[in-house]
Amino acid sequence: MEFNINLDNINKRAEQNSADRELRKERQIRTGMSMQQTVMMALNKNLMPPPQQPVNPIQPPKNA
Repeated sequence: MEFNINLDNINKRAEQNSADRELRKERQIRTGMSMQQTVMMALNKNLMPPPQQPVNPIQPPKNA
């Protein structure tokens, strides 16, 4: 049985994973949310309705 690993694919996937991790970290910092809060939100999402927040649609510039 031939055991052949495509290192290119593995490296690409590893790069993608670390890039995703960095993005998540940044997003987490931006929203000021701790991992624990994120997990709790994920757990509670099915139990609680989302909080009602006013939606501010992006206004087009007046002089456009």
